[in-house]
Amino acid sequence: MLKKLWLAIGLTIATTSSFSQMYVQANVGASSVAADCGTASFCKKRSTGSKFIFGYELTEKWSVEGIAINYGKAAMGTTTPSDETIKVTGIGAGVAWTNAINDKWNFKTTLSVIKNRTVDNIPATVFSSSTPALRPDFGLGFGYKVTDHATFVIENNMSRGKRIDLNSNIISTSTNLTSLGLRYKF
Repeated sequence: MLKKLWLAIGLTIATTSSFSQMYVQANVGASSVAADCGTASFCKKRSTGSKFIFGYELTEKWSVEGIAINYGKAAMGTTTPSDETIKVTGIGAGVAWTNAINDKWNFKTTLSVIKNRTVDNIPATVFSSSTPALRPDFGLGFGYKVTDHATFVIENNMSRGKRIDLNSNIISTSTNLTSLGLRYKF
């Protein structure tokens, strides 16, 4: 899947007559994976997540984006914090709508289709499942234009992962990433 994304990005670059509408963005921030901790005496649902975006502006307001995102992980246990970990990552593409509030500030909303991969790992039982699922990702954010090329951003992304637990039950897991980052427009 990652090879296909890079191929699509490469073809976009090769067929583009102007690079001035292209941008990259890197974010890092607080994430949460809404896992059911049951009777675990230790339950940590918050961690650090990140995302990387490659985008192309079609018009002043509309753009298309490729996205790789790490929603972070949840850890739980009765004897140690790492009895079970659930991690959600994804890769996909979507559209973004950006509206200028004034000369410096803008508002952005995104809708992407992400192939999320949820990994549920229980080392003591040698149980580990890796479940891919195509899910929507919704994003909202604000940007502050520092220069003509650089913009600081604060964004929130929401999605869901699908996992199979120890008893072969299919469980949907909500994810959330609130992040700060930098967008650089070529």
